[in-house]
Amino acid sequence: MAAGIPQAELFSAIFIKALGYDRRLDNKTQQKVKIAVLAFKDDQNAIDFANEVQDVLLRLQSSYSIRQKPFIVETIFLDPQSNTSDALGQELQSREISVVLLLDKDPQRASLVTAATRKLQINSVCKERSCVMAGGSFGIVMKGGVFRMLVNMNGMLAENSDYSAKLLSLCEVVR
Repeated sequence: MAAGIPQAELFSAIFIKALGYDRRLDNKTQQKVKIAVLAFKDDQNAIDFANEVQDVLLRLQSSYSIRQKPFIVETIFLDPQSNTSDALGQELQSREISVVLLLDKDPQRASLVTAATRKLQINSVCKERSCVMAGGSFGIVMKGGVFRMLVNMNGMLAENSDYSAKLLSLCEVVR
């Protein structure tokens, strides 16, 4: 990790930059890119990181855009007992979310979220490798103290994303 840059700051910068390389994101958004940062209520580490990332993204809102569109961000804390992919999908659709940032390690939870993102054809970005392995389309994961980008090609296609070859050449492909 870059010396002196907090993890949430660097993660958020990579996240915003990477989204700009999805050529189909314009078709999934109206005037603004709406980002939902998702964490489950029983995972305090994910909640803390979600709050940090939201704070960073809120600071970046006035200075940065994604594919020449402003973005807005909200955090959604999910109840691990009562969520289904259909219920989550309805919530994401009612909020007009175009990108989901999932901060959970659990593959079953990741599968629940990615089932909703695939059905709605919205982008999923994961912080954990297990999430990308469970179907998330794109990942920004910490490995050896450095952030690495991962792409799940099947997840990307299922969400109707089209990241540029330039970005994909920098990513590790997972299946």
